[in-house]
Amino acid sequence: MNLISATFALFVLAVLLVYYLLPRKSQNLLLLAASYLFYFSISFRFPVILAITTVITWLFAKQLYLKRKHRNSFFIFGIAFNLAILILFKVHRFFVPEILSKLDGFGWRSQTLGLHVLIPVGVSFYILQAISFLVDSYRKQQKQLPKLTDFALYLAYFPKLTAGPIERPGVFLPQLMEKRIVNNEKISRAFTLLLIGLIRKIVVADPILAAIPANIFRNPEMYTAAQLIFTTVIFILGLYFDFSGYTDIVRGISGFFGIELSPNFRWPLFSRSFSDFWNRWHISLSHWLRDNIFYPMSRMFLKRNHNPNNWKTIFIPPVATMVISGFWHGTAPHFLLWGLLMGLLIAAERLLYLRRSPVHRRPSGTFRAAFSIFFTIVFLLFCSVPFMVPVAGIKPYIQTISGFGGFAEANFRIALFLIPGLFIDWIQFRSENELVFLEWPAGIRVFVTAFAFFVIIAMTQVYVPAAFIYQGF
Repeated sequence: MNLISATFALFVLAVLLVYYLLPRKSQNLLLLAASYLFYFSISFRFPVILAITTVITWLFAKQLYLKRKHRNSFFIFGIAFNLAILILFKVHRFFVPEILSKLDGFGWRSQTLGLHVLIPVGVSFYILQAISFLVDSYRKQQKQLPKLTDFALYLAYFPKLTAGPIERPGVFLPQLMEKRIVNNEKISRAFTLLLIGLIRKIVVADPILAAIPANIFRNPEMYTAAQLIFTTVIFILGLYFDFSGYTDIVRGISGFFGIELSPNFRWPLFSRSFSDFWNRWHISLSHWLRDNIFYPMSRMFLKRNHNPNNWKTIFIPPVATMVISGFWHGTAPHFLLWGLLMGLLIAAERLLYLRRSPVHRRPSGTFRAAFSIFFTIVFLLFCSVPFMVPVAGIKPYIQTISGFGGFAEANFRIALFLIPGLFIDWIQFRSENELVFLEWPAGIRVFVTAFAFFVIIAMTQVYVPAAFIYQGF
């Protein structure tokens, strides 16, 4: 079931209609059933894996609440179980072809080994949430263990199931236990997020990503330097608007149910440093890695050596954290190389910050801020090449762009699709408010909403009732 489809829209509307008629306790059960039905529509195998992960993780957490002895063992085994699930499905496609080829050499048929398992969509997201739940249970950050059905909904909640955001149990679970009121203000907020997400996803990201040549990063030597550089920039910006648009859409949908999801992007195109960028880009993942990898590792090194300027404390935590981030995105070597580069950038920045005098750490003026933003984004774009280009293609990619030229072949007109997305980001960044558009006069809001939906419908050729266009305003 595609997120941008009439089928999904009808599915959400049907669930909403029943949801508003039920009491709170039954609402949670409805959302849980709807979430598993949504997951089942992708593949019948996926809900089975999710259900097994849910039950076993909850049983481990229950032992952490009940047992005084062996708590450490239950905690370690619970974490190990979830990591095993993640690694199994992440590494499956990376190693299995080589393993099967060797086994076939011994005359063993690969079909009998049970290794051809579909990789579940969203496993990377709900496994990290399961680990967060175990960590919170180990620390007893919640007074009591939530019911199994509430925990199952925490992992399976369909708006965030396939691609996040990664919710903290201490933030999400209380919303399931409290009474939820959906009033006009919340509907307006939800509708605004939904509309912004549709613009970012359909109007900006989809045409940009559709215009990217399929083999440009696999065979960079077939293109000119200008084509490669322009495509690299436009592709990363397209990914940003695609993912941020998706996040806005699911946050808007969730808002109609009275459940707030965390923001995942906070205008990363205006970052002034590498660390600032990772506090604005894929925030839920960045903060999960920070809280569960970076901080514990930093504290471990500080216990061994109380000097914060020690090279191990400065370099190892960020590098290890970003390499793990690279693995989370994919097991191919170029993802790990990308993670290594990102970690080294953050470590070098930390080193320079510690070497600066307190005077030079003060906030900079407008010109220096603009230069910092430009330098940060350009450098990050260049260092993001390994994220897209396989290791074998990095050398020909660099060789090609070193002979800068080929402007005539580059389709710069595709950059025009960025204008609506950059305008939205600029307005939000200036006000530091993602819902600043709700402060506009009602007449302007109605006109902009109608025009935006006209463009969206024209680009998707999907009929949207006129009443839905005006909803929330």
